[in-house]
Amino acid sequence: RKWNAGTVLTILCKALGGLLTALVHKYAGSVTKGFCLILGLVLTGAVQAVLDRKTLSTNQMVGTALVLLSSYLHFTNPVV
Repeated sequence: RKWNAGTVLTILCKALGGLLTALVHKYAGSVTKGFCLILGLVLTGAVQAVLDRKTLSTNQMVGTALVLLSSYLHFTNPVV
């Protein structure tokens, strides 16, 4: 069995994801980690909807908007 371009691309994507995860765990606080997790889930849902050629439900769109708004508010208004 030989490796092909798809195999190498998959391995590189997984490796990059692991490195990014390690950086987040090393340098980010717990709240930031929570926001990263939620934004990752939102991004995954959006990409899956595009790839499956489906539209997001109203609940998914409202949830996405709330996550983006809360992230924006948290990061633009630091605690003093």
